[in-house]
Amino acid sequence: GEEQDVTITDSIPKYTTYVQGSADNGGVEANGVVTWNKKVAKGDSLTVTFKVKVNDDVNGQKILNKANVVDGNNKFDTNETTNPTSTKPKKDVFDSKDDKISIDGNEVKAGQELLYKVTYKNTTGKDQKVVIKDKIPEHTTYVKGSASNKGVYKDGEITWTKEKVADGETFEVTFKVKVKDDVNGETIKNKANVLEGNNKFETNET
Repeated sequence: GEEQDVTITDSIPKYTTYVQGSADNGGVEANGVVTWNKKVAKGDSLTVTFKVKVNDDVNGQKILNKANVVDGNNKFDTNETTNPTSTKPKKDVFDSKDDKISIDGNEVKAGQELLYKVTYKNTTGKDQKVVIKDKIPEHTTYVKGSASNKGVYKDGEITWTKEKVADGETFEVTFKVKVKDDVNGETIKNKANVLEGNNKFETNET
């Protein structure tokens, strides 16, 4: 049977990094493209693989990839693969009288009531069970009953559990604390932990 010269090229997807030396079958990576040049006998099949590592700062973007195959004079694009990624949950803080203007970084006073908000958006392409935990910051006291969405307060920490957050859905939770009267120049810091399925995230710190 006749042999066919086959060239396969595959661009490293955005938001990922090529794992050096991972291309099999003599594939060579240069400038973000992996290339294989092979002679393939009639009736034979050729499968090639390579690995990439998802970048640490990926945040809700979809990782898309397709390859290009030139077989003699025929040119083909493969189908495109799609892998969604998680979006890092966000933390913010407001004066409890105005939940529109963030006061992150601003000075607060003794006795002031603060509203904390944690926002989780599901960009993973499937339903997720989500658990959010947030410890009441030092120099504050929890405002009883202020946790939204059935948040449970126990031993200085609030826990929210939502069995099903659909893909594309946002799950937002809030609670209030009161700055202690004896506060004296301290900084009130807070961040939350979010468990999405088996993925664990820490939010930014306010």
